[in-house]
Amino acid sequence: MIFKNHFINLFVKYSKPNFEFNEQDFEGLNWEEFQQFLEWHRLFRILFPILKKLGVVPAKELGLLNTKNTLLQKQALLQAAELQNLAASLKEHQIPVIFFKGPLLGQQYYGNYTLRESKDIDILIREQDLEKTYQLLKGKGYDFLDVLWNSPKQKRLYLKYYYHYCLYNPNNFIQLEIHWRFSSFDSNMAINEIWNKAIHYQMGDIPVLTLSKQDNFLFLCNHGFRHQWKRLFWVYDIYKIILEEGFEFLEDTFAFAKENNQTLPFLSSCYLVQSVFGLDMPKFLSKEFEKHYVVKRLCMLPLHFIEDNHLLGRSSLRYWAAFISSFKKNIFNYVSIFYLYGFKSFVLRVKLIFINPKYWTIYSFTDKYFILNYLIVPFLWSSYFLKKKIKQ
Repeated sequence: MIFKNHFINLFVKYSKPNFEFNEQDFEGLNWEEFQQFLEWHRLFRILFPILKKLGVVPAKELGLLNTKNTLLQKQALLQAAELQNLAASLKEHQIPVIFFKGPLLGQQYYGNYTLRESKDIDILIREQDLEKTYQLLKGKGYDFLDVLWNSPKQKRLYLKYYYHYCLYNPNNFIQLEIHWRFSSFDSNMAINEIWNKAIHYQMGDIPVLTLSKQDNFLFLCNHGFRHQWKRLFWVYDIYKIILEEGFEFLEDTFAFAKENNQTLPFLSSCYLVQSVFGLDMPKFLSKEFEKHYVVKRLCMLPLHFIEDNHLLGRSSLRYWAAFISSFKKNIFNYVSIFYLYGFKSFVLRVKLIFINPKYWTIYSFTDKYFILNYLIVPFLWSSYFLKKKIKQ
């Protein structure tokens, strides 16, 4: 697929294992905007070393880009070191934990954990260990990145309908997400089965528990749709796994996906990879794409988001453009939930509009009059959206 955005075409071409170099690809390139594109999609560490080796980076840009590259490397090193520290500490306190995404995924499929940019470390713990884990991490300097509740009822609702805490440690600048499940939706992969199939992986000097290869693949498929595939590196993750594991793995994982009601997330993610990177898929998948006509529809808007998202901040009409984009994303979110997970999950997603910690931080009634919070949601949404865009 040829994109209107030249930056995407450059990344797709030069991130492939065997590319054909053409110096004309870089003639007249706006390196400042290209850097912003790579940073938005978290692809800088993948492509910059390749372009530097090719000698196409202008001398006047090289110093700044080298500095950015070094900073991202240091961030990845800090995350990897902290991951090992967390693994040792949680083990010492007898708290079972599964690590996923982040530097671990980089080590597994990129050959170097510093090549995969990540803003945080993700862990999965059992729900009964949530408070114990939080108190342990709080003692190490972590605390909530945002306010999640202001009353006992709000806390009960959050724990019932949401699935993770986002913590931040100002001492080491590390962001950490504690998951007790992967999604609010009932159709999500069974957590108990995920724990039973978790595998050991050596991260540096520390053996850690991580997701099985099939669970990891399906998680990434679902995670991408949950975030509208707005960053290209999520599609690139899927692409890298397919290249590494091969088509036999795809066939086995598809059978596993069908058994677990994950057919559409799997097929749609594979179709995105085919569309973006031009990867020829096995014949059985081509037949499935035709059989499930909704797959192509589900991928139309993500392809649009991938192409245009990073431009919003530089648009003279950025507030209006951001509003339109946000509206499209929300529509896509609800439509995709309906197709991917069913009517029950769709209803739950609508319900979450009225149970939102972001709105509670603006204003909320006391627990005694909690029902009134549902009535003022439209006003709170407007207020939250405007404040968010003004900050940007």
